[in-house]
Amino acid sequence: HLTRVTPQHVLAWNNLASILADQKGHQQEAMQCINQAIAVAGRPVPILFDTKAVLLIQAGDHEAAANLLKQAISLSNDADSRYQLHLAVAGQRLGDRRIAQNALRSAMDAGVRKAFLTDYELEWMTEVEESLAE
Repeated sequence: HLTRVTPQHVLAWNNLASILADQKGHQQEAMQCINQAIAVAGRPVPILFDTKAVLLIQAGDHEAAANLLKQAISLSNDADSRYQLHLAVAGQRLGDRRIAQNALRSAMDAGVRKAFLTDYELEWMTEVEESLAE
């Protein structure tokens, strides 16, 4: 791990958390990595909040995820369209149709379909779109 060689490398911790988030059974380790990234950063960093929010969504803590995503979006001048997609998922799973609709619309407007999406993000987008079509 680069994190052993350079333990202060914030993006290495974030990237490791992202990789682990995509692996079944590694969510606890992923959460430890993103918490380390946030601690090392020492300040609010939108991409770190987004990564942690993804892990919270996976863990079923949609309210905490939505709160972190709102912070990430408000801190970022040019927020990644995936932040909005993740907020749409958290909102949909919370049963808040308004948040889900608004966030999905913002994600689409920001070009989320052109962004690189992981397999779980593609599944989430379908889930939200189908939920809102009902």
